[in-house]
Amino acid sequence: MALQSVNYYLFLDLDDTLYPASLGIGHISTHRIRLFLKEHLGIHEDNTIDYIKELQRRHGPLIVRGVLANHPEVDPDVYNEFVDGSLPLEEKLQPEPGLDRLLENIRPDVQKWIFTNAGIKHAERVLKILNISHHFHGIIYCNYSEQDFPSKPHARAFAKAMAESGAVDQPGARCIFVDDNVLNCYAAREFGWTAVHLTSETQRPTADHHRIQSLLELPTLFPDLFLDSMNAHAHTLQHDEGTCTS
Repeated sequence: MALQSVNYYLFLDLDDTLYPASLGIGHISTHRIRLFLKEHLGIHEDNTIDYIKELQRRHGPLIVRGVLANHPEVDPDVYNEFVDGSLPLEEKLQPEPGLDRLLENIRPDVQKWIFTNAGIKHAERVLKILNISHHFHGIIYCNYSEQDFPSKPHARAFAKAMAESGAVDQPGARCIFVDDNVLNCYAAREFGWTAVHLTSETQRPTADHHRIQSLLELPTLFPDLFLDSMNAHAHTLQHDEGTCTS
């Protein structure tokens, strides 16, 4: 199938996807969440890990959903500033020429979107530091102030992504999704998307999704999406052309 006959949408996760998980930002975030539970909600430090697990069991993997559901007195903006707003991103992150070239080399008719469970301020901050904001058509993010906001891996989040990106209005659109969270990849596949799991593990890909260790491997998986491969006789996606569903 020729690329120009298909509307392609590339959805990239933000944290631990646009930059390596090895930088430890996720661990710092977890520490800040535990500190918030202790300082703002009075939960003993020794009990914060078990409390987080209970929140995730009841409300899903995104911890902030559980915090806000269990503690309606918490101001989402205060929580967000205490956790994501305090992360030392400027110290940990820097522009990566390889990532910039990768995004620049994606064909202009491919819609590129950030799809994150983070809030908009954090997403914009990461993209600004990495100096790649200009490559994306937009950001699908979580509005923590919204009652029962949708978040990955729930199907409502993928429906929201399709609506905000315009993919829902494009019959036969193909959605490619890259995320470091395997549960999100399974959910994307169930929703009809082509899922790519970004992980440091080296197991073979499963029938549910592809697996890569770096975003720089994307041209190998999907050469037709890149300018350098416009004339290549690639067969990528023929066996896994997930059609976006609404």
